[in-house]
Amino acid sequence: MAKFNYFFVFLITGLLALGCHPKPDANHPKTAVKFSQNKVTWASGKSQALPASRGHDTLTTLFLVRHAEKGTGDDPGLTAEGKARAERMAGLLKEAGITRVYSTNYKRTLATAEPLARRLRIAVGQYDARSMEDAAAFFNKNFSGEKVLIVGHSNTTPNLVNLLVRENALPQIPDDVYNNLYVVFLHANGRVDWWPVKF
Repeated sequence: MAKFNYFFVFLITGLLALGCHPKPDANHPKTAVKFSQNKVTWASGKSQALPASRGHDTLTTLFLVRHAEKGTGDDPGLTAEGKARAERMAGLLKEAGITRVYSTNYKRTLATAEPLARRLRIAVGQYDARSMEDAAAFFNKNFSGEKVLIVGHSNTTPNLVNLLVRENALPQIPDDVYNNLYVVFLHANGRVDWWPVKF
């Protein structure tokens, strides 16, 4: 029995060392305060390692978020609260190693993406959310090994996550919810992991 227990402990320790990263509970997502290249720090003060590329398994990491609080009108910009949230998100992700920032072509999404792009000194690219299948294929195929922020809408962001993870995981985001962040890990071997996060 003692030998079995030692073997079990050795096995679990080995799996953790090889990169088993249990995702946060989808029903009770944790609140993140900072992403770095290889870990996330939670509001509790604890840190958790992020999945990473290993050998031939190149990892692409996508951060998907809905635009921040918006004003009124046909193509509204952000409210003061929304601008503050966009800046807070930029602080959250500025050290995550993001190399690309994408947004739909609306004032509210572009304004949400702009603070991080400005800090990283990179241009904001645009994608067309009218065909989510095409958008999913675009992000799936073109950014191997990179980390990308994708800003969308209450309906398109969860739809894009569902297409990327190949399951009906998320409903539409409620109108008054702006603090959801979804982190999708695309492995070169075809495996997909994803984490729901609050910020």
